[in-house]
Amino acid sequence: MDPGPVVVRLPRVDPPQDEAAPFVLVHVSSAGSRPLDLNLIGTDNNSAFAVSCKVAKDRRPAQPLAFILMR
Repeated sequence: MDPGPVVVRLPRVDPPQDEAAPFVLVHVSSAGSRPLDLNLIGTDNNSAFAVSCKVAKDRRPAQPLAFILMR
């Protein structure tokens, strides 16, 4: 059962430099038939970002998944 899109509040790993929020908001929604096919749209109240993730179709060993957001 697909729970539908959700918004999550995640603490920042870098301390805010000014009055910025100490967290980011991320809208998570399905981007395909697999559970980890995701669209992520987020903000830290200063910048916005968008990422689409798709699970590879081949059966290679899984690689760690990480996102590094550059400003």
